[in-house]
Amino acid sequence: MANVLLTKKDDKTNRYNNIYKLNHNESGVVGVVNVFIKNMDANAYKTAKMLAVKEDKRIGEIFSESIMLLARKPKLKRSLNNIKPFDFGPGTEDLSQRIDEIMMEDY
Repeated sequence: MANVLLTKKDDKTNRYNNIYKLNHNESGVVGVVNVFIKNMDANAYKTAKMLAVKEDKRIGEIFSESIMLLARKPKLKRSLNNIKPFDFGPGTEDLSQRIDEIMMEDY
C-alpha cells in the first residue's frame, strides 16, 4: 500500500499545507477526493469523455487510471548514443557525403 499526500500552497505564508491523504493499493483506490482542474486542454478532456463512454466508466475513473499508468511508466533516457544506424536503401550509400556537399555549397 502506498500513501499519496496532496498539498496546497498557502499564499499568505508561502508554505504548503497537507489537505488530503490518499491511500491506494494494488486493488484500487481506498480514498476518493473531489477536485477542480484548471487550464485543462479541451481536446484531452473530450478524449477522456469519449473513453469514459466507450468503456462505460466515469470520467474520474479514466483520469485516475491514466494518472496511475503515467506514474508507473519508466522514464526513457534519450541520447544520441541510443540512435541506431539504418539503411535508406539502394543508391544511398554516399548520402551523408552528398548532404554535406549541399550544406557546404554556400560556404
